[in-house]
Amino acid sequence: MRELEDIKAMIIAWKESYYKIAVEENGGEAMCEELYLDIQEFALPYLSSLRKWGRISEQEYMDFMFFCQEQVEDLRKMIREAILNLGG
Repeated sequence: MRELEDIKAMIIAWKESYYKIAVEENGGEAMCEELYLDIQEFALPYLSSLRKWGRISEQEYMDFMFFCQEQVEDLRKMIREAILNLGG
């Protein structure tokens, strides 16, 4: 579904932005929390509406939730690796 792909692209863009901020400002875990909160506040209500209106299946909803969780964990991993590479 095109809408899901668009939301995924948006979340990936957020993740990349938060990664840059974390590296530039040593934001670390706070940036992971910000990504999580943005997903909760902006993406999930829309996704829930799609599910409620029957535009996506329960499986698509669950798969998307897993994708979101993966993105937060991936950001955490990226930040940890950057800190290690910077000698911190």
